[in-house]
Amino acid sequence: MSYKKTVTGLVLLLTSLQVALLSFPALAKPYKGAEIFTNDAELYGKYVFRMRSANGSGVISNFFLWKEGSELADVFWEEVDFEVFGKDGGYSWQSNIITGLGNRTTSEQVHTASTSFAEGYHTFTLEWTPGQVRWLVDGQVVRQTTGGQANDLSNPAQARFNFWPPNIESWVGPFNESTLPLAMFVNWFEYHRWNGQDFEFSWRDDFNSFNNSRWSTADWTFDENRADFSPLNVTTRNGYLVLSLTHEGMEGYSGTPPIDSGSSSSSSASSSSSASSSSSSSSSSSSSSSSSSSSSSSSSGGQPCSCNWYGSSIPLCDNQESGWGWENNTSCIGVNTCSNQWGNSNPVSCSSSSSSSTSSSGASSSSSTSSSSSSSSSSSSSSSSSSSSSASSSGSSGVNCSGVNSYPNWTAKDWSGGPYNHAEAGDRMIYQNNLFRANWYTSTVPGSDASWTQLGACQ
Repeated sequence: MSYKKTVTGLVLLLTSLQVALLSFPALAKPYKGAEIFTNDAELYGKYVFRMRSANGSGVISNFFLWKEGSELADVFWEEVDFEVFGKDGGYSWQSNIITGLGNRTTSEQVHTASTSFAEGYHTFTLEWTPGQVRWLVDGQVVRQTTGGQANDLSNPAQARFNFWPPNIESWVGPFNESTLPLAMFVNWFEYHRWNGQDFEFSWRDDFNSFNNSRWSTADWTFDENRADFSPLNVTTRNGYLVLSLTHEGMEGYSGTPPIDSGSSSSSSASSSSSASSSSSSSSSSSSSSSSSSSSSSSSSGGQPCSCNWYGSSIPLCDNQESGWGWENNTSCIGVNTCSNQWGNSNPVSCSSSSSSSTSSSGASSSSSTSSSSSSSSSSSSSSSSSSSSSASSSGSSGVNCSGVNSYPNWTAKDWSGGPYNHAEAGDRMIYQNNLFRANWYTSTVPGSDASWTQLGACQ
């Protein structure tokens, strides 16, 4: 949205900017906000995240794409915004594209949802392809821009989250400092690269810890911001990213993030960092036998099955039914996690012979014919989702664990001079005489959540 005001005869254009016209190192403003941004910039892609916005007039919870250097006078501005207002209970948000050199073009649209973004987590998706941008909320397309400004988005962009109080009351409402501290929460974030024809899953962050090799924090401010950004207001807690807005001198977050309880309306709850073995078990026990046999047919029928994960095709895992895994040198997804995603009633697809095995719900000789018995009688693939992070087909006969680090002797560093403090995707670690493989960047106890797959007991 654009705003104009006259100052000594000059008309200044104030836009709904995430990064201001001129940013500078943080000054001693009375309030402290927060911003993070990816260290790498990508040209096109799909960005998916589960977020709960802050509730309060005068603040906005944001995700946006930003071409670095756009604020400079001689650089063409390129920005795409997802901005959720805290005013009026958190029901409205704004989509925007900002482009141009000198006189910038904006295309703000305000959208109102039927539920509050501040009272629960929602899945937001931004799809950016050559000449097109789409904004989706909970799997539903809310806006699509084709051509025009979308054609001007031609350079790699960083992904950014920030939380701040604009000083433009006509846009965000009056600010009341007595409501501080406030916070916005992100459960998980995914990036899917654009291969020229479709999106391909690239990486995911469940925010079990702050990954300094992937993200950086801001320490600057700008004229339209009542606050300056402080790295101390960027926190990861219980598998959630927390961006806080506080008074100066009271930075940080000491509370407990609200739980993302959207497992029945979103795929993400079962595969997020907050998902536990017990919640996975609940997901598995309530899933239909056809889902169980679908997973079995993928491994035993010889025909690959895939998941339509919010528009991207992801292979189904053979050795786990919930969470994310790593098989055949690529990421895979459990059938239960795939099937539980919001807004897609039939996301699993297989070839004809595999589909036949799925519908028969019992043709596979390597897993039992019913959901209730699969967790106890299957010898080659455990169907119980409670063991999704601790059971696999290779676990029954024992595995060779020689030369593998034992927890907590981590395998990877965030930077070359730092300590070993996490595992990367594919890294293996031993815990309680069992061998585990990391599905993605993780610093949790092996086997404690969906970021791990158990490969078996050590011989």
